[in-house]
Amino acid sequence: MNEPGEWYLNNETQTLYYVPEAGETAESCALRASSLERLLTVDGVSGLEFRNVRFTESDWNVPRVTEGGWRAEYDIDALQAALDVPGAVSVTNARDVSFVNCEFLSLGADGLKLEAGVRGARVENCVFREIAGTAVFAGGANVQPEDPDAVGDVTIRNNLIAGYGRKFYCAIGVHLTYCDGAEISNNEIRDGYYTAVSCGWSWGYGYHLTRDIRICGNLIYNIGQGWLSDMGGIYMLGMQPGTVLSGNVIHNVAADPGEGGYGGWGIYLDEGSSRMLIEKNLVFCCASQAYNIHYGEGNVFRNNIGALCAEGQVSFGSRPDEAHATSFWYDNIFLTDGAPVYVHMHGTDHFYENGNLLWDLNKGADLRFSASEEASLTLAQARAQGYLHNAAVADPGFADAAAFDFTLAEDSPAFALNFKAWDYACAGTLQGATLGFAEPGGQTAPADCAARAVATGSKTGRGGAAAWLMPLAAALGALIAGFWLLMALLRAPGREALAFGCLLFGLLAAWFTRRTFINWAPVPYALGSAALCAAVAALPLALKKRRRPVVSFIVRFAAVLAVFYGAVLTLNNGLRIGEPNVMAIVLAALAVYAAACSVVSQRKKGKEEHGEDDK
Repeated sequence: MNEPGEWYLNNETQTLYYVPEAGETAESCALRASSLERLLTVDGVSGLEFRNVRFTESDWNVPRVTEGGWRAEYDIDALQAALDVPGAVSVTNARDVSFVNCEFLSLGADGLKLEAGVRGARVENCVFREIAGTAVFAGGANVQPEDPDAVGDVTIRNNLIAGYGRKFYCAIGVHLTYCDGAEISNNEIRDGYYTAVSCGWSWGYGYHLTRDIRICGNLIYNIGQGWLSDMGGIYMLGMQPGTVLSGNVIHNVAADPGEGGYGGWGIYLDEGSSRMLIEKNLVFCCASQAYNIHYGEGNVFRNNIGALCAEGQVSFGSRPDEAHATSFWYDNIFLTDGAPVYVHMHGTDHFYENGNLLWDLNKGADLRFSASEEASLTLAQARAQGYLHNAAVADPGFADAAAFDFTLAEDSPAFALNFKAWDYACAGTLQGATLGFAEPGGQTAPADCAARAVATGSKTGRGGAAAWLMPLAAALGALIAGFWLLMALLRAPGREALAFGCLLFGLLAAWFTRRTFINWAPVPYALGSAALCAAVAALPLALKKRRRPVVSFIVRFAAVLAVFYGAVLTLNNGLRIGEPNVMAIVLAALAVYAAACSVVSQRKKGKEEHGEDDK
């Protein structure tokens, strides 16, 4: 006890010792000791709203740990992520229960806990301060969505969480375990010793109720603070199809710097995190990397900024033995300051990146990449070994990156890619909103470094065409193929039906290989797609040759194969959207071409049958 405000209670003598703040005296100081553990229980109701209610000054008597277990061995008060800590406010078996403009202050356990059977809950415009455990928890059992105990449709929007995990340091700002659909948006979360937002509670690739989660527009900073390890500003876990992380600003995440400490990441996709979209996030000044994956499959990172993190900007994962890609990285900006841009590049089949903008704040184009703990690669070596695809190496043109102003200039080379600027100052609580009883929204507290600027410009670059080219080509291909089928069946069900069967098989195979690519089998994808495309185009023409049809097929097959790869290379470099999408565009375009040729052939045959002139 050497600082004002500190206190100690001697339970044996029932004596309280307190160091007063400036101006406090024994006569003027009011001390409060809570005795109530649960302030509110909500169970089996629907349509209930709490508005402008303050929940404060609760206690929790931590259960004694029995001898012999690992909790006793390490003197641990709570399980991982403080999962077993109860809530001062508990909601179960409820529908459409809301907490609006409420205040959760100085609570001795978790703040608000939404558990089994909760659907349609809303937590909005609330303030959470000095919470011993997790501020907001939502989750139940890993059951099927229709199960009565399933938790889902939860909205946690526009809240201030400032100071969580005050007693249970492994607690989380907002924690979702098993939840069928949720929105976590426009929250400001700061001053915790562990992860700010954690979503998922299932390791590996097994069934997971959690899906369709939107974590958007949150401002997260001053997390970890050098106390614990293995954390992220946003931490994801397990298979979560339909989940999107977008528009978040994360900075100052720091793990334990001592021996054995590791892992202060901005966005952290842990074991089995799969099928997620991570876009338009700004992450900077983290102790480890801005973005990290342990292992997973098919995650797409696009249009993000990762800057000035101490151990690199991207970690591609620590499990190199899986047969699929953990992630795909398109049109991102990565700014480093002496640290490697990419680390854990275990192999070119471990991840896929294309068209990203890379730069070193002080060394410019003198970039480093880490293929393993021992191997450091230069830019030229990383390119030569196939790790980089169409990487642009240039100064992004930030207004003042050294002062954490990531505004992009109008002539930024990022806009020559497919990068789309967004207003990252919109992250956090909303301007004009009232939080709690009277606190204004949009008033970010001072921090060691803060995102203060707005990204400018609305250019989309040449890659913007891909957004409409692919669906347009696919739609035209489907229409023409359908018309072709009708014509083939009416006029010549023999040879033309066979050709149509080849085309249909090719389109189905293209869909299959597109799916295969997501699971990362690049050689079968590329060769299979090209071969099927060439076969579709060559076979009908070869069948018309009465002489040497095999030679005719081989020649036309090789020609179409060359056209296929030429089109892929040209589009990929022009649009910079990555080979998977480009191959899909080319396949659709060639399908349209093959269908059009068949229609022309049908019309020609019809004219010949009717004796018409066929110039």
